[in-house]
Order: sequence, then C-alpha cells, then structure tokens
Amino acid sequence: MTDPVPFGIDSVVDRSDEIRIVARGEVDIGTEAALSDAVSAVLGDSTGRPVVLDVRQVSFMDSSGLRAVLRSRDLVMSAGRKFRLAVSRGAVQKLFDAAGVSSWFEYE
Repeated sequence: MTDPVPFGIDSVVDRSDEIRIVARGEVDIGTEAALSDAVSAVLGDSTGRPVVLDVRQVSFMDSSGLRAVLRSRDLVMSAGRKFRLAVSRGAVQKLFDAAGVSSWFEYE
C-alpha cells in the first residue's frame, strides 16, 4: 500500500489569465478550512479573474470536502466571478454524482 499524498494547495494565474487553485491529497474535515481559506484569499485579487478549482490530484474527499467545494463555488460566484471545476473521473466525481450536485458546476 502506498502512503497517501500529503494535503496541499497552490494558487497560480495560468496562461488563460484564470486563477487556478490546485488541491492535492485528502480533502476532509481536517483540511476543508484550508481549501476555503485559499479560495477566500484569491478573491482579494481585484482583477475579477475567473477561478478554477482543480481537484484532479485529490485522492479522497468526504462530505466536509464537498461542503468546502460548494462553499468555494458560492463565494466566487457571489463575488461576481466565474467558477469552474477541474475534476477527473474517479472517487471525487462519484461523490459529486452521489450527492446530486454534479450539474451545479461548470467543468473544464
């Protein structure tokens, strides 16, 4: 069995001039606040750039992580910005599907 990837978040402005927040590892009750904080922090950028939350490197997400993603979406959209989600097929997408929220997102 391999060791889990440690949780981490990076925020960058990518080639398309979007703010990309890349999460990796496990997003759960112990890390959900860090994800929400990272999203809140990029909203201080006054350029109005769209925000992409990239969870393709997330290996596990529980309902707390799902709540953080939904909260992030709401924060970004209430700030008048576009929000998109980058997710790969697998456990995280299955969580969105099971919760019935897959259609709530614009995907890249």
